[in-house]
Amino acid sequence: SWRFRTLTGHTGMVMSAAVSPDGKLIVTASSDYTARVWRLSDGEYRRTLLNGEYTSNGRQTSHLACVSSVAMTPDGRHVVT
Repeated sequence: SWRFRTLTGHTGMVMSAAVSPDGKLIVTASSDYTARVWRLSDGEYRRTLLNGEYTSNGRQTSHLACVSSVAMTPDGRHVVT
C-alpha cells in the first residue's frame, strides 16, 4: 500500500528527490539553495548538504543557486547535486 509523508524544512520549492539504494534515506533538492537528507521511514530531517566552499571565517556555505537536481551513486555513498 502507498504511504505519503510531508517532509517539512525547505523554504523553497522542491525540484528533485532521490531515494538511497537501500531505501532508508531520501535526498531532496530545492530552490532554497539547499539539498537535504531525510530518513524515509519517518520523515525525520537528518542534515543539509553544503557545497564544500568556505567563507572567510571557515564556515561551509550552502549552494550558490537553486539546486535543481539530485542523484545518489548506486552504492548510496555519494550524492551529486
